[in-house]
Amino acid sequence: MAYCRFGEADAYAFCTWHPEDRSKRMFECCACVLGEGSFPLFETAEELFWHLVKHRLAGHFIPDEALNEIMEECLTTLLLRPTRLSC
Repeated sequence: MAYCRFGEADAYAFCTWHPEDRSKRMFECCACVLGEGSFPLFETAEELFWHLVKHRLAGHFIPDEALNEIMEECLTTLLLRPTRLSC
């Protein structure tokens, strides 16, 4: 699933599979121009979110919709994460 693509944004960010463990999802910023490697991989949607914020701070166009979709992914992951309540 792509959050944003070249042509509609200045970055191409999407969800993919871990290269060594196909049961794990990863997030990629393809052909990244920020100098963090040309294809940086992130383990969480939150890491990708902050990476795309860096793109915005560098003056790159990242649509609000892309950041909103990634934030929804972050919230879904957070809500599904097992927690322990301490009373």
